[in-house]
Amino acid sequence: MRWFALLLTLFHAPAIAATPDPEPTVGEFIQNVERTLGKSLDLETSLAWRSRTLTERDVVRVCTAAGAPVTTTQPEAIFSRLEMDGLLSVLPGLVKPAEQPNPGTNNGRGKKKGHYKSPSEP
Repeated sequence: MRWFALLLTLFHAPAIAATPDPEPTVGEFIQNVERTLGKSLDLETSLAWRSRTLTERDVVRVCTAAGAPVTTTQPEAIFSRLEMDGLLSVLPGLVKPAEQPNPGTNNGRGKKKGHYKSPSEP
């Protein structure tokens, strides 16, 4: 009887080992992005949205909120765990720093040119 249990275990072991990880959820991706960037994202999310399978549309929404300019041509495509790990490894380099105001004008667009025109110069 023991040999039968051992044989059954060995027979099913490859099937158990070959079971892929489940697709990541939106909530898992948000948590990973926040952990990677070290900041909290200001996203209005519902529990239903956070528990959905991650799509490219969701990735664009989360990355845009994080300050990373990403786009997609297939918004309904499922975003795999491998793709998520790859994106998270390069995400800090994609995030644009917040624009700092220019001390000359205090609005971040550089110093303004003078509009004074001398009557003696054409």
